[in-house]
Amino acid sequence: MSLAERYKVWLASDDTGASSVYMIQTIHIVENNSECGNLIDEKNRNNYHPLDADDLGRCFRMIQKFPELKQKISQMSDVSYEWQLTIEHWDEMFDLYDRYGQDAYELINRIHRKSLDRIIIVDENDEYYKKDEQGRRQGAYFRTYPSGFIERFNYKDNEKHGVQRTWRDGKPVQIFNCVLGKCEGIEIVFLKDGSIHSLSYFENGNCISSFPGRML
Repeated sequence: MSLAERYKVWLASDDTGASSVYMIQTIHIVENNSECGNLIDEKNRNNYHPLDADDLGRCFRMIQKFPELKQKISQMSDVSYEWQLTIEHWDEMFDLYDRYGQDAYELINRIHRKSLDRIIIVDENDEYYKKDEQGRRQGAYFRTYPSGFIERFNYKDNEKHGVQRTWRDGKPVQIFNCVLGKCEGIEIVFLKDGSIHSLSYFENGNCISSFPGRML
């Protein structure tokens, strides 16, 4: 059976949930997956992260049924801050489940809850980030907007540092790199259809060169 056929069989089973369906849809776009529409509300798609060991168990069993997707699990880290924290401890929790099954649920729940406790909700727009003892932003920053726009930035000592990404309606808008608050290297800006609008090169925060997508 093809992956799409196996997916349909799994979807019709009684061992699915919103987080496991959203997970497989995210890490592998299955052809003609519109039948999942009753489970996945696109308006609230970023809420579909595992809440407890029961949710995680369904995700684990989904990966056991589709082992070819195991190497793509890290892609979930870019979906939301909740998924990023979940994936950080995925291997540890999956190994416990693989060895002990549901007998490990209590321990898995403790690990998962401790991980999600790192989330700080700042305002009603679903904004998440961490601060150190000096009040400086550190690590991943995630924010969603009602318009469907998503920011996923990285910080070091309150400055943008590392790869920065933005999306709208699940499609990339901009990808760029920063070194302590200054753009460094390549910046890519996308059009709504996913094609490249422009490609620019930065040094120390200054744009050295820029090319329209049609020239690439």
